[in-house]
Amino acid sequence: MVWGQLIQGGVSLILLIIICYYFIKGKYYWDIKYLKETFSYGLQSQMISFIQIGYEPVIKILLGKYGGPTSVSYFELSNKVVLQVKGIIANAFQYLVPLFAYTKDEKELSSIYHQSGKKYLEYR
Repeated sequence: MVWGQLIQGGVSLILLIIICYYFIKGKYYWDIKYLKETFSYGLQSQMISFIQIGYEPVIKILLGKYGGPTSVSYFELSNKVVLQVKGIIANAFQYLVPLFAYTKDEKELSSIYHQSGKKYLEYR
């Protein structure tokens, strides 16, 4: 199954390169500097997401091995509380996005931005 996925991905990549070369040939100039910059950004964001995915299981494994099931349950409980509080704060400030988009006056926008930032930092 793994080999099938790898072959499918490789064939898809080769076909994508051929199709892009055929349709884009001579129409657009690809600056290698920006391509490297974009690839580097994408790679870094993928690495961050992989680290975030593996963070909790690794901590639980280490706590289970060295601290026992009690410490794992305390970690799980405290982690859940922290995530719930973060979610409440994020949802509260989520409603400011349309206000930022609607406000045309830069001075008023700056004032709203600074006030909401102060409130956010107070709760954080």
